[in-house]
Amino acid sequence: MIVVDSVGSKLGHVVNCNKQTQMLLGYEKENIVNKNVTRIMPKFYSDLHNNFILNFLKGQSHTHNISDFTDTSSFGDNSTAEKIVTPINTEGFLMEVNLRLHPVA
Repeated sequence: MIVVDSVGSKLGHVVNCNKQTQMLLGYEKENIVNKNVTRIMPKFYSDLHNNFILNFLKGQSHTHNISDFTDTSSFGDNSTAEKIVTPINTEGFLMEVNLRLHPVA
């Protein structure tokens, strides 16, 4: 699990990550926390990521192919969405993981 900030200048920065994430991707916690989550994304996703977060928080489900998510029935306030994504591990390989988006107050 990775928790990402959604406010101001820290938008997209990792607030916390669990041991399973560290083991799966090969990163030490100090190499992920307080850094933008885009550092573990392929370039073609990372360029759009902060706009994607803002649009998700605004409930704009039609932006950046959000229709690819499998559970968007209550997209917007207090919603959850899921998708398979491909972060990059420390060896440069793409990993297939389940992404669940849920805004936290």
